[in-house]
Amino acid sequence: MKHLRLLSILPLLLFFVCLAHETDAYAAGGPGRTVAAKGVVRTDADRKFDYYFYEAMRLQQLSKYDAAYEMLKHCLALNPNSAVALFEFSQYQLLFKKNDEALALIKKAVELEPGNYWYNQGLVNLYMQQNKSEEALHALEAMVDHFPQKTDLLYTLAGLYGNNEQEQKMLETLEMLEQKMGKNEQLSLAKIGVYKKLKQDDKTLEEIKELIKEYPANNGYKVLLGDALREQERGGEAYKIYRDVLAAEPDNPLAMYSLAQYYESVGDTLSYQRMIDSLVVNKKTDPETRLTTMQRIIVKNEEAGRDSTQVIKLFDRVIAGETENPELPLLYAQYLISKNMEDKAMPVIEQVLDIDPTHSLARMVLLEKSFNAGQYDKAMALCEGGIQAEPAKLEYYYYLTVCYFQKERYDDIISTVQKAEKQLNDESDKEMASNLYAAMGYAYNKKKMSAEAFAAYDKSLAYNPDNIETLNNYAYYLSVEQKDLDKAEEMSYKTIKAEPSNGTFLDTYAWILYQKGNYEQAKIYIDMALKDQKEEVSAEVWEHAGDIYLKTGNAKEAVEYWQKAQKAGSTSKTLKEKIQAYKKHAR
Repeated sequence: MKHLRLLSILPLLLFFVCLAHETDAYAAGGPGRTVAAKGVVRTDADRKFDYYFYEAMRLQQLSKYDAAYEMLKHCLALNPNSAVALFEFSQYQLLFKKNDEALALIKKAVELEPGNYWYNQGLVNLYMQQNKSEEALHALEAMVDHFPQKTDLLYTLAGLYGNNEQEQKMLETLEMLEQKMGKNEQLSLAKIGVYKKLKQDDKTLEEIKELIKEYPANNGYKVLLGDALREQERGGEAYKIYRDVLAAEPDNPLAMYSLAQYYESVGDTLSYQRMIDSLVVNKKTDPETRLTTMQRIIVKNEEAGRDSTQVIKLFDRVIAGETENPELPLLYAQYLISKNMEDKAMPVIEQVLDIDPTHSLARMVLLEKSFNAGQYDKAMALCEGGIQAEPAKLEYYYYLTVCYFQKERYDDIISTVQKAEKQLNDESDKEMASNLYAAMGYAYNKKKMSAEAFAAYDKSLAYNPDNIETLNNYAYYLSVEQKDLDKAEEMSYKTIKAEPSNGTFLDTYAWILYQKGNYEQAKIYIDMALKDQKEEVSAEVWEHAGDIYLKTGNAKEAVEYWQKAQKAGSTSKTLKEKIQAYKKHAR
């Protein structure tokens, strides 16, 4: 059996409570029991059951779930009508995604002990997880009957009635809660919502007025009354309420928003626009309202075919000094980019990052921009900030190594990967981990530390056996060291199969064949490499071509290739000597 990780285990105290309850029922009704006049006589089966069950609970606490699972199986073999064992066993069935089996087990536990709160709660939860709303309702109604003192059950039941569009039953349940707990804001607001759905206009207004009477200083309830009147086509009365609230509290965002909607409903476009502008600039307006309002402004502006200037001016006012909500400047940046104003968008994205340093999207956009502009110092600062804000995000370590590569800071590449290693776990991005070790291998090669480089490449391939950059570099450096050439050939062949037109990969494969003495084959692949080089051919490739051509009896072409290597800036110590030695043969 695979090792299990139990996701949902009740506290140990609960197990003891359940077990005590179970033991009484088990001893009284289990098979093979004899009951003495003064109490229950426990049998060997009782003692075995208790041992296995307590052992299962102990093993669960030690996270030894495989063994605990086996103990519970023994329990059920001894007593298949043990409610506590059935319930505990059901949790494992859930882990195995055997939801039907788990449901059957919990249902049986509830049938055996209908007065057990936790078994009933588990049954309701499972029904809800499986979207069996009707069954969940029946089970919850039964719980309310069994546990009338549990008001939280009534809250859950009311919500479930609402989700199932049973408004009348929801209302009755809310009224039961009021009888038990007295009136409160939460219940009143819920009742208002139900009254609206039931089109009970008078009761809607009556309930809101009760709230205003109870909380006269809360202008939000006055605005709510205005909204209800406006929905009942009593706009004039609603308008007066909104104006009264704004007279007392000029920057009340609820009143501003509702008044703007009133203006829109009566076709007063100018007043609507003025009120909306004031609303989104108002820092008291909740972030979601400001965001959705700005989205609406953008849509209306596009539909009307108007210039973006006014929207941009409004955005500038909205985000000025914004320090809490990153979504507003992000929306602005997206709008600017859609208008081909990328340069203006970048400082806005920086503002997003200032507000929320963990905003990965904003950081990655800025990183891409920095790389494209060759601004590696800025890219490094972004990566370092990303590592500080989100140390488990491997991308920032990797892009930092790319920056260090540009500056030939090989020690820093190695130390960065070593820091990233501490973040690796089973959930880590395997491709990114592979790329990090590839960077480490490359850095070690630059430092002439081949053993460490090869170890890093092995780790890279352990995370991603198909990392073609690792396969190519590993194979090439093995050929340079003239080690494991068969292994090098195998790895290099994978790369040219993946990218048959990649000149770099073809050069590596040709050079490995050369090192193995397969000169004619090496010539075929070096010719392909020279033909398929998409960029300027490097000095190293020209020199390889010359060496290969010499071994195939083409001294003239070999010298020509070496001379091209020389012009390309080769630093080879032997190149000049080779040219001098074979120049006479090239005539």
